[in-house]
Amino acid sequence: MANPAPVQTPEFLKKQFKPQGEIPPGTVLADKPVCVKLPVEVDAAVRSLSKSSDWLRRVICEAAQKELLEQSGSESP
Repeated sequence: MANPAPVQTPEFLKKQFKPQGEIPPGTVLADKPVCVKLPVEVDAAVRSLSKSSDWLRRVICEAAQKELLEQSGSESP
């Protein structure tokens, strides 16, 4: 029988889902991931990449820097 009241410590939760791909040294990642559904063709193309997490992180950061952060005058994280 399964434990009816499992306790998940903060240490356990932190190690539960490790970041995929390469993370530049000194980069601090957000606590929550950003998740979106994509059109079928785009989803298939992204999933076909061997390092899709690296690619997604790079293009999202590039787009955010160009379209969101530079407009507001903020510097890159």
